[in-house]
Amino acid sequence: MKYSNNRDLVRHVFTTLFSSELIELSTVERFFSKTYRQYADGHQLNYEEFYLHLKKLKNETKSLTIEFKAIAEQGSDVLTHHYVHLVKQDNSESLLEVLAHFQLEDGKITGCWESCQVISGSSSDHSFAYIQ
Repeated sequence: MKYSNNRDLVRHVFTTLFSSELIELSTVERFFSKTYRQYADGHQLNYEEFYLHLKKLKNETKSLTIEFKAIAEQGSDVLTHHYVHLVKQDNSESLLEVLAHFQLEDGKITGCWESCQVISGSSSDHSFAYIQ
């Protein structure tokens, strides 16, 4: 699928990843470069660790909803300010605020730098930004 801009691609990635019941490796391969690196609040994940991170998010949550407050694009960079609403398996809820910088190349995400803070819920839920 072609996207008119990188903002649309990033939005589509979030929608696709978090709207399905399972995280399939083929879905990750479609959107992320094998050289992908994520830096979240001092924690670094490579491609394989990122895939494990996504699977852990799915296992730990009943639902995960993303609300974009702002999204900007300059060249191959996309910046987002978004909120993540989590309903965990024990039915407790958290709201996380995330500032993220995505780099893209050849239609795939190659890197992400993000800063996350817990707005409501347990302070330990901050680890949802990088759990594996």
